[in-house]
Amino acid sequence: PVQMKLAIGLPSFLMSDEHQIYIIIVFYTMLLFVIPVLAISYYQHHKQFASNGLYMETLRYLGSNINDKSPTFGMQKGPELLACSAESRYLTDLHPGEEQEIARLEKEVTQHKRMDPRIEQAFPIARQNHRVLLAHLQRVPIKSAVLERERDVLLTNSVRITTSMVEIASMHEWFACAVSFLDFRRSLVQALDMKSSPLMQVPHFTPEIAQQVPEKEIEAFLKSDAAIDKKRPGLSKMSDDQLMDIRAFADHASLVDMQVKADTEGESEIAETDVVTITVTLTRKNLKEGEAMGPVHAPHFAQPKFEEWWVYLTDRRDQVAMYFEKITSLERVVEAKLRLQMGRGQVGKMMFRVHAICDSYVGFDKYVDVDFMVLSEEKAGRQTVIHKEDQELDMHPTLFQSFLGLGPEEDSSDDEADPKPKTLGKKAAESSSDDSDDSSDDDSEESDDDDDDEEEEEEEESKGKKKSKK
Repeated sequence: PVQMKLAIGLPSFLMSDEHQIYIIIVFYTMLLFVIPVLAISYYQHHKQFASNGLYMETLRYLGSNINDKSPTFGMQKGPELLACSAESRYLTDLHPGEEQEIARLEKEVTQHKRMDPRIEQAFPIARQNHRVLLAHLQRVPIKSAVLERERDVLLTNSVRITTSMVEIASMHEWFACAVSFLDFRRSLVQALDMKSSPLMQVPHFTPEIAQQVPEKEIEAFLKSDAAIDKKRPGLSKMSDDQLMDIRAFADHASLVDMQVKADTEGESEIAETDVVTITVTLTRKNLKEGEAMGPVHAPHFAQPKFEEWWVYLTDRRDQVAMYFEKITSLERVVEAKLRLQMGRGQVGKMMFRVHAICDSYVGFDKYVDVDFMVLSEEKAGRQTVIHKEDQELDMHPTLFQSFLGLGPEEDSSDDEADPKPKTLGKKAAESSSDDSDDSSDDDSEESDDDDDDEEEEEEEESKGKKKSKK
């Protein structure tokens, strides 16, 4: 056999006896000081963040301040919540030159709900962020390069922060509040104010043109075959290139077809205690088979944005958000499944409503009413079926029994085979008790006689032994 040797080449100063003390000092310094300090600093830094990448401080702030169920809470309070988040407060303070620009923006923007003065005093950077966000929503131009960069940072962070706003409101089952935060989210994407027309999302549209167009809803405008024409009111002064941009937007915007089906998997009817699966199917009509959706048309946003659809199941009477699901797929046909547990005794006609809300465009939302009958278990003919494999599991020992070395408990078939004893009458019971007493006395006398015979035999054996010894 061939022998193989492996050697490692080390620098000469590591092998020198003169440097051994220094090498030992460096080794223990790295092992006992540098590595623990790096590990502790890494932990201290990352424990500030949640799993979604936001600061824990931001989530605590949002959780304590989202406390209203009104449908306008998101648009009114959203800019302040975003401006006061931890990610926004860590931006740089204003330079002396930008203070004049902030003063100009305060005069030009409209504050639908003024910011809390105590917050402005505690966090001066929050006042700056608030005015910059309002200027973005109302499409007021910013003339400072520093403020423009900070606006882009705010918009970039807004994607994750507004997602947390919607999720917190949804977990409280506040459907109207969740929709208001989605309105704020897509207003940031499209740079729309509370009172802006949805037609302002169309390229080259101004408030004056939006007022002249007969269709006030963007979906009706995009569906109209003759909508994009110079003969139409408001479009007569547009150039051919501008009309081409509008047609491209109409082809790119996601007009969806929504279908909803409610059933119980594996059953033809729905009964109480069933898990009802509500399947929501969205089909993007602007895409062909095999195509996928690209970034949304958002020229005022800081980065490319891909649309998401939030699907809600609500009670038609009180509009409570019972279940919700977020769809992020960009395919032509997307699907979401909402599972509803029916309670025992919950029978009759159930009336729900399924909402599909787009987070990137205003005016593309859909809803479908879902009605179904829930039968009782008797009317549905449900029977509990125990499979043979499940029955055989009872013959195997449990984990605890296997540790103790015990087997499964076996049913005594003898007890099941023996008939139940009949009850005796009073006289029969007395006679049986007398017989039992007599039999017990006889048994005791016989046992006494047996004891006397044994004692006599022992005495005779002991006498025989004594004679043999003599």
